[in-house]
Amino acid sequence: MSALPQISICIPTFNRCERLRQVLAILLSSEFPNFEIVVSDDASPDATWETLQRFDDSRVRAARQERNLGMKGNWNAVVRMARAPLILRLDDDDYIAPQFLGRMVDLFQRHPEVQSAYTGYAYTRGYDFFPEFEVVDRGVFADSSIVEGHELIRRYLLQNPFPGIHPSSVVFRAEAGAEAEWYRDDFNDHTFALALAACGRVGYVPEVLFFYVQHNEPRVSNAGNSEVLSQICSYDPLDAWKTVYESSFNRLRELPEIQDIKDAVRQKHLRLYPCIQFYTVRNNYRRHSFVVRSFYWMAQRYPRIARDPMVWSALLVMLLPMSVVRQVMRWYRNRAG
Repeated sequence: MSALPQISICIPTFNRCERLRQVLAILLSSEFPNFEIVVSDDASPDATWETLQRFDDSRVRAARQERNLGMKGNWNAVVRMARAPLILRLDDDDYIAPQFLGRMVDLFQRHPEVQSAYTGYAYTRGYDFFPEFEVVDRGVFADSSIVEGHELIRRYLLQNPFPGIHPSSVVFRAEAGAEAEWYRDDFNDHTFALALAACGRVGYVPEVLFFYVQHNEPRVSNAGNSEVLSQICSYDPLDAWKTVYESSFNRLRELPEIQDIKDAVRQKHLRLYPCIQFYTVRNNYRRHSFVVRSFYWMAQRYPRIARDPMVWSALLVMLLPMSVVRQVMRWYRNRAG
């Protein structure tokens, strides 16, 4: 193994020691040999740090923050620890297939003009590589392995909410991360992925190599009702639109290729993102009343939502039993492809 790794897997973590243990075990079985795993523990009160100390492997480097930096602060802390020219920033409960690293390194070596890249992905509920359903590119790359960054941004914004690439699966050159100014205060995962695309061409491997873990347990136990309702009522269906078109990252906001679709993207997001929020609330909190309150708050802020038959249909579906809701969502995702 050379002095420096070819790719760094950067994991910001907080209070998920058991899931993190499973993820690290999977990563260490990767087929590609020359990588490092960098973990930043954001002052977790559980046994996260003790769990990390048990991994006696030179490929694992870990740091414990003295105080809690928050999600974005910890994200920036861990990527700045990376030593490799390529970076995968991985959530502490998601994982990748053994072939992922090799496929990605090969793509970047063959295409030096590529600044960021993705693979197909799957939704799963465990760490056994068993997918609930798989998602491969749905038109963002248009059967090509390489696209211009500005064209990807345009297609991404105009696509349905399931465009076939997952922002958490992005691998990028360290120079592109710096050019995108890392994880700015006004960025989320989607905005950062699009900011990377603004830095150059984007690659794609049409294989399901990334696994996004959906948790079985409802999350209402993690917070009181007032806190949950506060989060629900603060949701803005135009948040994704605003992070692009009102971003302080001028290189993204001022792309001429996306300015002419600004109004079309706004209208599309006002239709689709309320529906996504209904599902998120229903899946995470399992309460019909929370879904209804979510609709009420959004309709007050954006009255056109209350006049949209699609939004009403989504609301009614989310009031059905959860088993039916999941079947409908699976059907919609497949249909969207």
